Amino acid sequence: SAREKRQLKIIHVTLPTTDDLGTDNCRVMDTVYRAFYSYFKEQLPGYLRSLPLPNKLGGFAYLSREQWLDLLPFALFLVFVFILLLSPFINFCSRSAKKVSRRINYKQQMKEKKVATPMDIEDLGDKTALCRCWKSAKFPYCDGTHSKHNLETGDNVGPAVLKRRRDPKPTETTISEDPEEKKSVEETSELQQTSTEQ
Repeated sequence: SAREKRQLKIIHVTLPTTDDLGTDNCRVMDTVYRAFYSYFKEQLPGYLRSLPLPNKLGGFAYLSREQWLDLLPFALFLVFVFILLLSPFINFCSRSAKKVSRRINYKQQMKEKKVATPMDIEDLGDKTALCRCWKSAKFPYCDGTHSKHNLETGDNVGPAVLKRRRDPKPTETTISEDPEEKKSVEETSELQQTSTEQ
């Protein structure tokens, strides 16, 4: 019936062709270009003309509060651009400063390629403090200069303290009161004496 034919009616969908897509892209690009053109050729010059910029540097002292508020967005924009342009230079300077700060010796034997101090263990004594801040006047021995360095820089460097280990005192041999143990000790001493005589 005619009613069933209406229900089974096929809907045709028209897909855009490549030409249509290209035309749409051109329209979008043209719209964006017109927006940029309108801003830089009409709106931006008009905004700059409306700014209360005095023709002399001393004229800023006579600007009213409302005029300063009008200049504030523009001034913030200039500061942002200025920082953006200087950021590569600031990063370069910070990297250079980090490279310089890695050096720790600015005083001791600066003409030497490597500072190596041979020391005899016999000359160190029972206790010796060796400098680790590279600022001691008695280098390689510590003279306490690291305390001033720590106060000025917040560092926590200190000396390397070498101590000579003393030999433990010999322990006295005590003879046990146990008869069997006492007998075994006496037999051992007799055997040692016999082997010595032979």
